[in-house]
Order: sequence, then structure tokens, then C-alpha cells
Amino acid sequence: MDRPTVLKKRNVPGGKTAKWDALDREAAEWFATPREGNEEWRKAEEVRLLNEIVKLVPPYFLDGLTVFWEMDWPKFDATLGPLSKFVRTRLKRCAQAVGREDRNERRVQVEDQAAGKPKVVWMPRADSLNATTEFGERGDTIADPRARRPQEDIFSGMLLLATAVQLRQRLSDLPGKQSRYFPLFLTGDVTDQAQRDALPGVDRHDELQLFSALHLPFLDFFMLRVCRTLKELACTSLKPYGTFVEGKEMETPLPLPNAVYIAYLSEEEHDPVSSSAISRQHEAYRAFVRDLGIF
Repeated sequence: MDRPTVLKKRNVPGGKTAKWDALDREAAEWFATPREGNEEWRKAEEVRLLNEIVKLVPPYFLDGLTVFWEMDWPKFDATLGPLSKFVRTRLKRCAQAVGREDRNERRVQVEDQAAGKPKVVWMPRADSLNATTEFGERGDTIADPRARRPQEDIFSGMLLLATAVQLRQRLSDLPGKQSRYFPLFLTGDVTDQAQRDALPGVDRHDELQLFSALHLPFLDFFMLRVCRTLKELACTSLKPYGTFVEGKEMETPLPLPNAVYIAYLSEEEHDPVSSSAISRQHEAYRAFVRDLGIF
């Protein structure tokens, strides 16, 4: 099968890092190749890329490959980041989810009484059927990046959109600190939901409303690339946690920990704050969201 003449064949050196670097380049070239007139080559190259991924990923990630291929691979966008980072982030989640499901567990959304908002937990399947969620005795699974989107995610999207609209309308009426912190927390919430693909049914008009209420300098601070759409936000990785906390060589967790807010306020707004101060403002934000009465 002929390879498009616009692309050069690459020799892959022996080291694993070099192989990933080569695969990143080849994936970027595959992504940039027009579909029209190259359908046969693109399909064959797509299969080859997956086969190369299988050779390079750690064995404990292999359980998640089928789910990754079906649910995550179509979302790969080489303009948002290299294939290696996309695979590492997505495949890790896939493998974790498959392992949990193999142990007869599933994700459910339950009410966190202490935090005053829903949270996602893994529970034994029998227990999850009786889990009391914010939406009643349902025990429905909540979408993770591989799952079909359930009704809970629609509510999540509605809640975030309502929060964004109300925040824009009432921002000038909020006390000084709340008007400053609440857009930061909304930005963190939208990022959390987008990274879990938990914002179905959000059209372009709603998307514009969401982003108009976000604190974009904060978003740019913790994301690897500038994101101005939900697709970009879903497909782009966060900066490593070590960017914000020295010595934390790991992925930045979601929901965003206080350390990310502290780093932003200190470095970008020259306003050092404590973790307890962030927690107090976050509780006020949760009360604001509860008072919207969406549920």
C-alpha cells in the first residue's frame, strides 16, 4: 500500500523514548493528512499506530486498550498535544476503569454531605444499586471518559451552565472575595467535567456562555495549551502537578486541589493565600450553587 508522497518514512531508533518521539511525529503527520484521497492509507496507518502503542505501553495498561480504541482514540487531536501524552492519560484511566469493573465495581454519583455537592465514587455493584444519589434511589453509573453519558451528566451540564449565567449576572453584587474566587472555582468545575466528557448536549451558544464566565487567565495557567472550546478542554492535558507544588512529579488531579489556586493567586495576582482561605471560599461557592435550586 502506497504512502502519501507528502509524508516521509521515518526510521525509529532503538530506545523507547526515541520510539515514542517518532510515533508522536508520525501520529501528527497522520492527523494532518487530508482524508480525501488518502482513506486507504489513513486506515492502515491508524491500525499501525495502535499496534505500535501496544508495543510501547506498560503491560498493566493493556486491559484498557479495547475501550481506549473504541471511545478515546476518535478524540485524538494532534494539534492539542502529542500522541504519547494522550495515550498515557487516557489509557491509564481506561485500564483503571476496566480493573474496577472486573472486580464487579462501578462508578456512581452520590451526595457528599460534607462538601455539599455530588461526588463520584467506585462501589461494589450490589451496593451501588442501592446508593442514594442526589437524584434519588438510582445507583446509575456516571460517565467516565469511556462510558455512555447517563442522565446525571446532563444535570451536571445544566448546573454548570446555570451557575455560569447566574455568576455573570450577579458577580457585581457579590462580596469582594466571592466575586474574585467564584469564577476560579467555576473554571475548575468546568475543567473537571470536560475532562471526564461529562458535558453532553452543550451547544455552541451554551459553550460561549460557559467560557464567558470562566476566569480564562486561570484556565491558561494550569492547562498545557490555550483552550477556548469544550473539545479543546477535554483533549488537552493539565500541566504537571510539579508545576504548582515542588516535588510532586505526577499528573495534576481533578477536581483541582487547593495548591493550584494558591499557586495562581500567588504567582499571577501576587496575593499569597492559605489553603484554609481557599477552602472557606470554596464552601461559600458551593452554597451559592446550592441556592440556585437546579435540583
